[in-house]
Amino acid sequence: MSLSFFSAASFVIAVPSAVAVFAWIATIWTGRPQFTTPFLFFAGFILLFVIGGLSGFMTASVALDWQLTDTYFIVAHLHYVLLGINVFPVIGGLHFWFPKVSGRMRDERLGRWTFWTMFVGFNAAFFPMHITGLIGMPRRVYSYPAAMGVGGLNLISTVGAFVFAIGILLFLVNVVKSLNGGALTGNNPSDAPTLEWATTPPPPVYNFATIPQVSSRYPLWEDRLDESAERSVFGDGAHEGMLMDKGKETIGVSPVDAVPNVVLKMPGDSLLPFLLSIGMMALFLGMLAKSGTLIAAGVLVEIAILAVWLTPQPQAREEKSKSMSDATRSEVLPVGGEGSVSTAWWGMLCLIATEGILFVYLIFSYAYLGSQQVGRWPPSGPPSLTLAAPNTAILVASSGLLGLGLRAFKRGAGRIWLALALAGTIALGTVFITIQGFEWAAKPFSFTTDAYSSAFFILTGIHMAHVAVGLLMLVLVLIWTLQGRFDTGPHEHLPLTGLYWHFVDVVWIAVFVTAYVLPQFA
Repeated sequence: MSLSFFSAASFVIAVPSAVAVFAWIATIWTGRPQFTTPFLFFAGFILLFVIGGLSGFMTASVALDWQLTDTYFIVAHLHYVLLGINVFPVIGGLHFWFPKVSGRMRDERLGRWTFWTMFVGFNAAFFPMHITGLIGMPRRVYSYPAAMGVGGLNLISTVGAFVFAIGILLFLVNVVKSLNGGALTGNNPSDAPTLEWATTPPPPVYNFATIPQVSSRYPLWEDRLDESAERSVFGDGAHEGMLMDKGKETIGVSPVDAVPNVVLKMPGDSLLPFLLSIGMMALFLGMLAKSGTLIAAGVLVEIAILAVWLTPQPQAREEKSKSMSDATRSEVLPVGGEGSVSTAWWGMLCLIATEGILFVYLIFSYAYLGSQQVGRWPPSGPPSLTLAAPNTAILVASSGLLGLGLRAFKRGAGRIWLALALAGTIALGTVFITIQGFEWAAKPFSFTTDAYSSAFFILTGIHMAHVAVGLLMLVLVLIWTLQGRFDTGPHEHLPLTGLYWHFVDVVWIAVFVTAYVLPQFA
């Protein structure tokens, strides 16, 4: 049963992979490809990806996977997928972007030699490993008996590896040669259609003096395509455009039509990221050295720097005109923005998505270990609901209380109601952690007793870490609320904190059902 999950997952992976391959082929088929060095690397990448994907799809069969696991067949598959879809596209991209980055043309003939040397060397090195793996040569073993009859195949792989390395060397030679003696290039030596090729090589640090106004997918080909009467506007700043004159700013646009809808404040120069990395280094060094003092110091430094970094700065609501030539127009853009027009909002959604996937993996691991267990699961019997059930109700209540406080503040209630809701949520979250700690202490097993104990403590412990992070966020938001930082200026800290806390509560419900409720019926 457990193997069927892995088999199904391997089969499902083939669907999006096939969609991607046919999309790439359709792009070439419907276009007018130029057989230059970058295209050769891109076409080679598609072929290598298909070979690696097919060999991976074969292992989705449990019976065949039983034979191929830990053989050189898997080594071949992994290298076709990883090197094939990373090294070849990256080298091709470097060839494509080299004129724009350096201002000099690369050597096209040497680039073709680079591709064919790398392509032949790669396939000579890794394709024979499919055969040696089918014969039964194990991976992670540096020697093999002569009677296996794989000496010739391994020799071909060795020669291919050296040929592949020569190809990488040719690429480095091309870079050095072109940087020192390549012909000077114009803005668009590849006759590409997109906006980045409208700047001088190498591009200035600000890209464009005035934000371009784009009217089509191919702004540099508009005259020759003549699909509409509209034309994109870009250049040296002589045309009209929004004035970005207060710090580092850029515009945010709607996802489909690219209509400007907000002015986004970009991060300025600061030492805080560097100091944050110092605190992180202390934290991980403490983990390596098993030093509680160093770990605590690293955590405190991280918390302090993040608190300073994320502190909202009260400011009056600004608005910017959409036109430099007519500052009296009624069409204006808000500065900052909240909700779906905020980059912080999308960042939090991405964080929640990745953390949600983490918990899916943890719950799946818990279920997988249970399916492998001989006898009952959990071994010590179903966990007690005496503390877990009311603790779940407490955490859900905290989420409801926070939601009411945020909604009341949004409707114009004073900061005192928001502060009370935040304080109540913090109190309920603290009670939840305390009860969870008592439950852990009462368990008849430890973290290393058996597979179940490890799975249980990892699942509930990682959730507890998320609760602790959420409580820290709530404490900071409470302090900022009492300071009046949300009375004027941006409010995005509030909905983002609420979103994270609601996520923590939803995850706990899934954990509670998995680790506490379902075992009652086992």
